[in-house]
Amino acid sequence: MHGVDPGVAVVIWTYGRAAVAAECVRAVLEQTLVPQRVVVVDSASPDGTADRLRAEFPTVEVVRLDANEGMGAAIAEGLTRVLGGPEELVWFVEDDAVPAPDTLARLAQHLTTHHEVEVVGPRGARLRRGRWDWLAASHVGPCDFCMLDGALARAAVLRGVEPPRRDFFIMHVDVEYPLRLRRAGVRSFQLGTVQHGARQLGAASRSTEWRAYYQTRNHVRIALEWRSPAMWWGFAVRTLAQVTADVVAGRRGWRRIGFRARGLVDGLRGRMGQTVQPTG
Repeated sequence: MHGVDPGVAVVIWTYGRAAVAAECVRAVLEQTLVPQRVVVVDSASPDGTADRLRAEFPTVEVVRLDANEGMGAAIAEGLTRVLGGPEELVWFVEDDAVPAPDTLARLAQHLTTHHEVEVVGPRGARLRRGRWDWLAASHVGPCDFCMLDGALARAAVLRGVEPPRRDFFIMHVDVEYPLRLRRAGVRSFQLGTVQHGARQLGAASRSTEWRAYYQTRNHVRIALEWRSPAMWWGFAVRTLAQVTADVVAGRRGWRRIGFRARGLVDGLRGRMGQTVQPTG
């Protein structure tokens, strides 16, 4: 580890994959630009994640929640803790990322030399007619918002916006919060040349049909609460594409359609939180 930058705090969120989380924390601590503070929020993992991380990384602050309230609650908890400190930058990292050693240094360098930019990350999106379209992974340039995983943000702008929603549980948490940052005037930039090493292991698990419920329900809430015809159009277009793909997928696809139907109803009714039990 080379030097310490007192201006960076890291928020890592994890659940149920101790070895994966340990690999991520190790990669964060081995950055050429080492953060002053690292907070890992464990959503009540049943596999001893918190105990392993505390034993292996004594300088890291490990917070174990009393229950698994999902990605939104974990990020919100970590963010609330670090925003009370003196660090000027906050780096968001999901537990299955293994960033290259110079990733944080390059992100911080961009913010240091581009004062007009307030969030910089390895992946960004454009918002068009209520749809968010992810830019090419190699893109370098302004974007409407950055995906939360891997994004480095100025703490000052984060303090002016409510933290990620705890009631979303999972899915679209890392879109809804950046959208609110954009609405508040926060300017974002995709630096696609950095190597964040996001592996998206959750999406690759064997049983993912239940995710369709939260995907649809939370998208409905975004459209409702933005009070925007464009957002409703974006929801309709994206959902139609998803349902079409589900039909082609066969039996498992039809199961996803059932979950989407439940998500639509609950989204319209405002039934939030963990309402479907994750499996797989």
